[in-house]
Amino acid sequence: MKTAYQTIIDQIEQFFLQSKDKNSILQGICEILESKIEYYDWVGFYLVNEDKQDELILGPYVGTKTEHTNISFGKGICGQVAETHKTFIVQDVQEENNYLACSLNVKSEIVEPIMKSEKFIGE
Repeated sequence: MKTAYQTIIDQIEQFFLQSKDKNSILQGICEILESKIEYYDWVGFYLVNEDKQDELILGPYVGTKTEHTNISFGKGICGQVAETHKTFIVQDVQEENNYLACSLNVKSEIVEPIMKSEKFIGE
């Protein structure tokens, strides 16, 4: 019997196989995760800015609009992950002194680095 998470993974894999454009793939992943995991209210991607390699730019996302469309490496939790390439899980964002508040609804956060051939490309 499949778990709920395995079903979500299967849906993402199917979407990935059917889509060709990078942005539509990332947008589809956001939509699947946000709709299938009830406690996710913002899901998105920050990608390394090709013109400025020490900056993240907001890519596809689902949720409340954010003013944080560009984040320098080292700034906030996302910028910290960009420098360390390590997953960061925050149970209570109010306890973090470097948290960049995007929404009053966010209570916790998971930031996962995306690597391609050992190179950091986004999160």
